[in-house]
Amino acid sequence: MPDFFKKKLKSFVRRAVPLNPHTLLSALHAPQKLAEERPGKLTWKRPALAPLLSGQSFPLPPSTLRMGYGDDDADYLAIGQRTATTLRKLLAPTGVTLGAGTRALDWGCASGRVLRNFEPEARAGCEFWGVDQDSPHVDWCKEALSPPFKFGTCTAYPHLPIEDNHFNFIYAISVFTHLVHLMDGWLLELRRILAPGGVGIFTVHDEHTFEFFRDNPGHPPQWMQEHYKEGITGDLDIHILRPDWGHTLTFFKSDYLRKDWGNYFEVVDIVPRAEVFQTAVIVRKRAR
Repeated sequence: MPDFFKKKLKSFVRRAVPLNPHTLLSALHAPQKLAEERPGKLTWKRPALAPLLSGQSFPLPPSTLRMGYGDDDADYLAIGQRTATTLRKLLAPTGVTLGAGTRALDWGCASGRVLRNFEPEARAGCEFWGVDQDSPHVDWCKEALSPPFKFGTCTAYPHLPIEDNHFNFIYAISVFTHLVHLMDGWLLELRRILAPGGVGIFTVHDEHTFEFFRDNPGHPPQWMQEHYKEGITGDLDIHILRPDWGHTLTFFKSDYLRKDWGNYFEVVDIVPRAEVFQTAVIVRKRAR
């Protein structure tokens, strides 16, 4: 290719796709909702909080930050409480407890739907963190749920600014169900920050998800109506219904999960239908 043509092509690409820090980082996470006060000046204000409901320690997030969970306030609270109860039951046989001096992480916490239910453990001295790549969710959590919980923003790139061997327990609800890129990178990163002997519980879609849909023909969500009958045809299937994170759905075969994730952790158990139609994978970081 002639040099003059290369220069013209580079110039065209730079104009068409302006590569600057804002563009690059916005592709890796959802930034804060900034308002343009005037040309060249952006501002941000802390999110307003709803009044406390009776019997609740924390306010509820607005519907725009609920990720589609729950048709009303009661449903939203009940779904989060159910998941937290499931996590406690799955964690109990591992011997890992969440008492004073321990640390836990909700990876992909959104607006703290599950995390808020671990208030007793947090008040008792377990250091609970939540991270998410969506800044508006994290901003709301910092304002509404801290203390006792702590929060930070991460990106889609597999790195968390946390020291090695920090957490005794890490969980992720419906995160691997949407991942496409760098899954092994995330497994390595989660292993790095998990303490030796620490436990992770991560929910996934697998063949048992399709079995659940077949056993409950009225249950498949709208996004799965056209796909659930065919089952999983590869070790890893990815359904891209729309080109965004929420409509990209990842399915694993459980024997593949056991073999592949076994490279990074001891796979303690794979529990079908632990989180309604999602399977829970329970892993432990091997002691050195």
